Amino acid sequence: MNLLARSPSRTDLGNKLKIEKEVAAYDEDAKLSVDLLISLPNCTGRVAATGMCLGGHLAFRAAFDPRVLASVCFFATDIHSKTLGKGKNDDSLARVERGDLSDGRTELVLIFGKQDTHVPRAGRDLIRKTLEDANVTFSLLEVQAQHAFIRDEHSKGRWDAALTKSCFNFMMEVFDRTVARDLGNHVPVSGEIKHVC
Repeated sequence: MNLLARSPSRTDLGNKLKIEKEVAAYDEDAKLSVDLLISLPNCTGRVAATGMCLGGHLAFRAAFDPRVLASVCFFATDIHSKTLGKGKNDDSLARVERGDLSDGRTELVLIFGKQDTHVPRAGRDLIRKTLEDANVTFSLLEVQAQHAFIRDEHSKGRWDAALTKSCFNFMMEVFDRTVARDLGNHVPVSGEIKHVC
């Protein structure tokens, strides 16, 4: 049996399990993963996160850990609807509103397909506005694609090899700049931006 094979029944099971697990347990998993990475002798202490779909939302939440310097979230589900975990009432955007990502230490990247029915335009707009209003260092990239355009491998007709390559290159640039090299402390932009020609 191929444990990584995708099928409708596995998708249904995954969607069932993602709302049975407590959000605190997801956060503990992320914390323990970062703890393990940092404990390794070859780790510089500079950690980044990435994920797709549910994993994109988990990578978003991993950014709340001050040790995570960058997080790239591909088509992250349930952020706009606050439906991650048991009870379908997560606090991801509420934490952003409280300022948990406003200190400029983490660079956040969110990549969505414009035809993503899991995260529709109104949801992407809500995420963007919440991040902007909280002065978070982030980029939100919308591409001409559906949900899961990176990982479906033609199983549902959504895979786009060219966009996958471009998005992975963008992710690697972000990780190279934020965790692979120490370019000094990030200088967050606050207040009015001076117009320069």
